[in-house]
Amino acid sequence: MYGDKEVRLIGMTPPKVFSRKLPGVADSSGAACDKPFAMIFMLVLSFCAWTWAWRSQSTGRALLAGLATGVAIGTKYTVGILLLTPIVTAIALLLHTGWRALQFRPALRWLLSGLAGSALGFVWANPGILHWQWFCSASAIDAARSYDERIDLLGIYANVWWGPIIRNTHTFLTEWRVLGPFWIVIGLAGFVLALLPRFRRMWPITLMFPALFAIYFFLCAPWVRGQEFMVFMPSLALLGGMVVATCQAGLKTRGIRTAS
Repeated sequence: MYGDKEVRLIGMTPPKVFSRKLPGVADSSGAACDKPFAMIFMLVLSFCAWTWAWRSQSTGRALLAGLATGVAIGTKYTVGILLLTPIVTAIALLLHTGWRALQFRPALRWLLSGLAGSALGFVWANPGILHWQWFCSASAIDAARSYDERIDLLGIYANVWWGPIIRNTHTFLTEWRVLGPFWIVIGLAGFVLALLPRFRRMWPITLMFPALFAIYFFLCAPWVRGQEFMVFMPSLALLGGMVVATCQAGLKTRGIRTAS
């Protein structure tokens, strides 16, 4: 199965679990999805946990949300920008409470809780990191393999700056069309809702991650395929959930007005 060698090389835990439960499952490119499925599951759990924590601003919940974040990052390193969630939310909390006196302490506790949980989750997902030299060497080998594949995929265009951008954009449009017009409309509607006052304060969770990952996907990644596109799915589901919640609230309000 694709990815087994990489999992053994780095020492990842979550993909091992999913490969036992989902043998032979592949994405649209034919690559096995044990690691992407583990990553998607942990991304969804991380988004839910951060929403739960941010609404209550509980440091204990931030620790649990950070734990899910660390496991998600440890499962697929390209979602490492998720680590910005506890940092950005801590800054937002600091701006809300103010700098005077000791009001920075809630933000600091929030930040430390989120980062501590992320570190614990990452170590659990990658126990090989406890053997630091081996982990760095194995990670370097895997990174070199990924960049070497760019030459095979892009040929003469691998050495021009716009080559990966063109191919990555083509991959995105191909995978996006597979979703169909329904999810395209849902995603765009959810994006608009995320900018409205009702959902705006949740932007570090709803908008920041997909926006930053899109920058990596189009401009920085050496090459992408269906597995990388799958990283957008949890954010799309989150935006879709906002559309459903808004529609339900509208129908409920309309029903109350009709009854009255």
